[in-house]
Amino acid sequence: MTLSGPAGVFGFVIGGAVAENVILGAHIYDGVVVNPTVSFSGQSGVTSNTSLGLYGIGPEFTYYWMPSNIYVSATLALTQMSLTANGYSGESSVGLGTRLALGKEWWVSDHWGIGLAGHVSSSWNGSGDNSGTTLSTWAFAVAFSATYN
Repeated sequence: MTLSGPAGVFGFVIGGAVAENVILGAHIYDGVVVNPTVSFSGQSGVTSNTSLGLYGIGPEFTYYWMPSNIYVSATLALTQMSLTANGYSGESSVGLGTRLALGKEWWVSDHWGIGLAGHVSSSWNGSGDNSGTTLSTWAFAVAFSATYN
């Protein structure tokens, strides 16, 4: 079974430089799709009153190439998925996930940079119902970024 559709993504990192151009931080992120399309055995349909969320938290490593201010980030996270459908709510088991990003920022003041980043998030979680089923999740996004240094 596949659930798909446009999603909103968010992430927040707090950390600091451990060496020039190297940042370590704690990253909290999510991705939520509302009323996804469901595909199963060649059939598909649109849901209503449904949301599927992916949530993660873990350490992040970021490296900046200067002076271009291009960066790459990698997060290894504990993740969980939640599904709400017509008043029913369920959660997956806690699993392992990643979020990778490639971005470019421009300095807009002495301490603030803003830019764009491409994200790929993935997660592998148990279904939470003791069936042994693994839920594989992939999310692709283009996002606004802002960095305070």
